Amino acid sequence: MANESYHEPIAELTDETRDMHRTISFLMEELKVDDWYYHPFDDSKDKKLF
Repeated sequence: MANESYHEPIAELTDETRDMHRTISFLMEELKVDDWYYHPFDDSKDKKLF
């Protein structure tokens, strides 16, 4: 994970905080994927394609 995603130096964060950050970042990415996935459904005129 890129260091720029942390607000404090990594060395000053506990393992628990880094794990929580990693989990939150993962969930955010998954939500973005879900959001992008549904855009073609809304845009398509032929719903049978999906």
